[in-house]
Amino acid sequence: MNSFGEAPMFSKDEYAEFERENDIKPINVDYAPRSKEEESDIERRLNKLAKQLGIGDEPKVSADEPKEGLRYNKNKIDLSQLSPVAQKTESLVFQYGSNKYARDNWKKFKVNEADAFLEFLQCAKRHLMRYEEGEWLDEESKQVHLAHAVWNLNRIIDLYYYGASHMKDGKDLYHQPLRTPLPEVPQKKE
Repeated sequence: MNSFGEAPMFSKDEYAEFERENDIKPINVDYAPRSKEEESDIERRLNKLAKQLGIGDEPKVSADEPKEGLRYNKNKIDLSQLSPVAQKTESLVFQYGSNKYARDNWKKFKVNEADAFLEFLQCAKRHLMRYEEGEWLDEESKQVHLAHAVWNLNRIIDLYYYGASHMKDGKDLYHQPLRTPLPEVPQKKE
C-alpha cells in the first residue's frame, strides 16, 4: 500500500522497466547546488514528461482572435441561442400532457411511423392556426399555442432521428442510439 492506502500502480520491477523505456533517471533531490548540466537535464526530463501528459501546450491563436479567454467550441453545437423561456413553455406542455394522460404517454402510440408523423404535424398545425387567429393560450391547457406547436414539431424530429420502434416500447428514448446522425454544425463563412 502507498501512503494513501491504495495499491501501487507499478511493482518495483515494472517501475524500473518504465524508467528504462522512457529514459527516466532519478532526480537529485538533495538541496546541494546543482550544476547547469543537472539543471538542464532536469528541465529536459520535466518538459518531456509535460509533453507526454499534454501539460503546458500553448493554444494556437490567430491574429484575428482575442488573446484571452479562448475556448475551442468550433464544431460544437451552440445551445446558448436557445431561449430559456421557450424551453420552459415547451416543458409546461410536456407537464400538462403528463398530468392529463401519463408521463411519456406520447411514446406509446399504437400507429405506424407515418401516421404518428401526420398526427404530430396535424396537432402542430391546429395550434399554429389558433395562434394565427389571435388566440395566445390554449383554452384547455392554459399553455401557449406556439409551445404546443413546437412540442409537436419536436416530436416529429424525435421520430425522424430515433424512429418509431424506440417510442412504441416506451423506453427512455433519449438514451437510445440515433438511427440517423445529426447534421454537422454550420461553419462561419470566411
